[in-house]
Amino acid sequence: MGGVRRVVVGVTAVCAAALCAVMTMAAGIVPASAATDDGLPTIRRQPSWLPPDLGRDSTVVLAPGTTDFDPIRAHDIVGGSAPAGADQYGRTVGLGFFDPYRPNVEIVDYPEAFGFTVAGRPVGIVGHDAYNTSVDEGTATGLADAQRAWIAQGRKGTIVLSGYSQGSAVAMNIAYLLHQQYAAGIPGAIPDSNVVVVTGADTRFPDTGAENVFPSVLPGAYTNGPRDPAATGSTRVISYCIKGDLVCDMANPIADPLGWAFYLAPGATIHGKFGDQVNKFPVERTWSSGNTTYVVLDGGNPWGMWLRKEGVPLPANFDETLDRLIPVPEPGQPSTDAAGNRVPTPREVQQSLSARLRWDAPVTDPDARAAQRRAHPAPTVQPQIGLTRPADRRRQPPRLPTPAELAALFASLGRPAH
Repeated sequence: MGGVRRVVVGVTAVCAAALCAVMTMAAGIVPASAATDDGLPTIRRQPSWLPPDLGRDSTVVLAPGTTDFDPIRAHDIVGGSAPAGADQYGRTVGLGFFDPYRPNVEIVDYPEAFGFTVAGRPVGIVGHDAYNTSVDEGTATGLADAQRAWIAQGRKGTIVLSGYSQGSAVAMNIAYLLHQQYAAGIPGAIPDSNVVVVTGADTRFPDTGAENVFPSVLPGAYTNGPRDPAATGSTRVISYCIKGDLVCDMANPIADPLGWAFYLAPGATIHGKFGDQVNKFPVERTWSSGNTTYVVLDGGNPWGMWLRKEGVPLPANFDETLDRLIPVPEPGQPSTDAAGNRVPTPREVQQSLSARLRWDAPVTDPDARAAQRRAHPAPTVQPQIGLTRPADRRRQPPRLPTPAELAALFASLGRPAH
């Protein structure tokens, strides 16, 4: 029993260290705020995959990504300036996302930080706050911004919520809370039909988002798993991901450890340096789930994109050859083995294991917390190893699975892909 517990704790520590290292690479070495800092040429043209009337009679609430600290000065910013968010402005307004309407723009003022907590105290890796705290503060501030904008425009028109990377979590949380207010019949709530969400590099992009791959084990940087498109009601959502982006298109390290490691560095570069190129990249595919439309953009092999940006001459068939040798994960598609059986991500393994143990993985986003409350209405407590156990079960000491039970669990995870 003690040996199994040590294995669980050891795996938890390894996953926490890996999450910390990967997110440091994505948010620190090439931060999202680096999108326009080194001269990649941009064009101002609305992408074909956006609604042509996006921005009409609207206020746009922009949630910047991690470390997007540069100030903005532009005539369409409410008040004429904003203390931060220049890169999110550049990768949306500056690319013509809302042309020709030029709506007023509100920038969500929040920490934009990534870090974790130790004994309840934040340890900032980028910025000074834990990731979950940063997202929570952005959600609260952005929700108030959206509500004020709705009143200011006479309770008509559209509120557009836009976020990138960490900002996508903020934007989606705001959309969820606005829908909950409207569904509850709260007077003055913004109807779903008057809200549109546009997110880039969503950390919870289906199957391949970082929060769907990494287990929820690091306090202050807990992951929230997949989104339920129904959680935002009839709100229209457009979520785009550049193929190879470390944050929305992460390989499953269980199914493809080589691809996971090989594309880490260029994937972080794509995330941090190519966000203002999305209206140049061809659309590889789109699909819809409920009122959410997912868009996958293909700028080439991640290594080819990075090396060309650095001025390295490459042969014409470089991308195609490397794609054959080490395939780039497909955004929004689960990993499968040679027989076509789905291979679970580390977070799916955690979720299944914790369900067998009658625990819950810790979550912080409001939609994920609501889903857990529906499953387990009783109050919860948060053990340090990253599992939440419903309070109505606390009198029963946790029982670790037997080897046979673990074998059955992992066998059950290999289900056919749909």
